[in-house]
Amino acid sequence: LELHQALGARPVAAAALAGGVLACFSFHDPEHLPLGLALTAGLALAFGLRALLVPTLEGAVADVAATVSCILYPGLLMAFQVGIRRLPPDEMGVEHGPALLVFLFAAVFGGDAAAYFTGRAVGRTKLAPAISPGKTVEGFLGGLAGGILLGLLVATFLPTGLAPAQAAGWAALLAVAGAMGDLSKSLLKRSAHVKDSGHLLPGHGGVLDRLDGLLFAGPLLYYLVTAGAARGLGQYRRPRPRTLPLRHRAAGDRPARTIGTGRGWPPA
Repeated sequence: LELHQALGARPVAAAALAGGVLACFSFHDPEHLPLGLALTAGLALAFGLRALLVPTLEGAVADVAATVSCILYPGLLMAFQVGIRRLPPDEMGVEHGPALLVFLFAAVFGGDAAAYFTGRAVGRTKLAPAISPGKTVEGFLGGLAGGILLGLLVATFLPTGLAPAQAAGWAALLAVAGAMGDLSKSLLKRSAHVKDSGHLLPGHGGVLDRLDGLLFAGPLLYYLVTAGAARGLGQYRRPRPRTLPLRHRAAGDRPARTIGTGRGWPPA
């Protein structure tokens, strides 16, 4: 909100907060509040509250656009962490959601810390000087290695359901996504000509500066897990269909019942 205000827009804080909460609740209970309905409600609030609370037409487009931007970034992007926590258990009944959240935090925050210390120690080559002059290629590579190591550590001791190679690959992707989230926040701050993204957490750049690495990494992990479940990767594979033995079928019976696929017996 404060970044948009620095650019001269007037986002409707109530609509932005409500849209973010609706997105979180959609991941918590998608059966009763689908994500599309939640986002539609947030957009309606952005337009409706702007029309009701601000009597002038001047800057209306910028105000509504700023409000919608706050609903999507960071509201919707952060809501994916609720989706990770609410992931259904695997075929053995084991819940991996809490452990996967820890895995996410380890890969992102561990990578961020490793990038900071590596950059201070051996950083020479600027990564994106126009956006964030303090970030270096050496720091990025150190953060990548740190994210992989901490992700592997979490996957070793917590029930993430990930094989070692899978955990290392996913942790690397999450570390890169965390760095992209950090750069995206720096881009917004530079364009708004502000040092901090908010007044909360003084000395740390604001709340967004502490959470920016999760904005892209959270959705990435959510879809990695759900795509893995659909394709049968790791412990998220779908149950394999089992056919009843032939001795349980009499001559002339219909084909054996297939378990776990929804096809075959019992007849409709």
